[in-house]
Amino acid sequence: MTKGTISNKTLIQNLFALREIVRLPFIPIIYRFGAKITQISPEEMMGDATELTHNLLTCQELFGYDAVASGFDFELHGNLIDSLPSSSEGGISTLPLTSELLKGAFQIEDIEGYLVAVEATRRLSQMVGKKIGLFGFATGPVTLASYLGGGIVLEDPLTESSKKFLETATEVCLKISKTYGELQVDGMIFLEWALSSPALRSVESYSPIYQTLHNVIHFYNSRLIIALPRFDSRHLKPLCQLKPDALLLGKCEEEEFSFSKLKELTEAHQICLGIGIPFSSGKEEMVKTLDWVSQGMEKERTKRGIFLSSAGEVPYEMEVGEMHDFMERVKQIHL
Repeated sequence: MTKGTISNKTLIQNLFALREIVRLPFIPIIYRFGAKITQISPEEMMGDATELTHNLLTCQELFGYDAVASGFDFELHGNLIDSLPSSSEGGISTLPLTSELLKGAFQIEDIEGYLVAVEATRRLSQMVGKKIGLFGFATGPVTLASYLGGGIVLEDPLTESSKKFLETATEVCLKISKTYGELQVDGMIFLEWALSSPALRSVESYSPIYQTLHNVIHFYNSRLIIALPRFDSRHLKPLCQLKPDALLLGKCEEEEFSFSKLKELTEAHQICLGIGIPFSSGKEEMVKTLDWVSQGMEKERTKRGIFLSSAGEVPYEMEVGEMHDFMERVKQIHL
């Protein structure tokens, strides 16, 4: 196929098969921003499967990116959970459902927003699943465990209470993975704010959790993506050893960390590298990051295992024109 005729779906499949790609895939997490496009409130969109499906499809058709991400993130859906604080610090907030979760009395299926997201994903899979990429996304198990503990950074070695939080969070993430796997998504993106914390000493304790998630997700012929809005280079190799199919990385704590080092590390572990564009930081940083990726790919002469996404969710406040201009820049990158 020529560059102009390859389908979005085939591009995504080639990406995760580590085949050469003919253009740079873009898989953003666009959610509340979608409500802005059709001029309804984010709460209305996230509370209605028809509206959510329509908004996600409209955004994809309008901007032409390669995959739709539809999922359930506790931070995004905080307003749909009784008493969940609307504010957070450093991406971590307290989830005041700890006792219910730990006693097993709370079920994720009881949350209206989750059911809406699942139904929207079901419709997307039926309508466009064979044409474009389709991804689920959710709060990662380590971050969810941190929510349950009141925003704590889980220590290594793990305390008994931390182990309990992780056990509960893992059960929730396994349920989500199975549900989305049955809907035939191309991958599951787990948003891990907690693994982005500068206070984190190691990630090795979480290997069994992610090995289990990896096995479940692969059972459905899907892919596991671990997304970190920020990352510390000390943890990159251990993160690769968690056996994701891709690491999606946002801002590096070390300002001048090189693209070649990132690509060398992910290639050594045979996983894809996603670069999260900092849409919340303004046009200058967005363009700077895109140029960094483009120049790095040209220097490394690489056409395998690299894609663009967003560093977290694309913010609702972003201007529609800015997204359009950014997509035009992406399309101008020639591999």
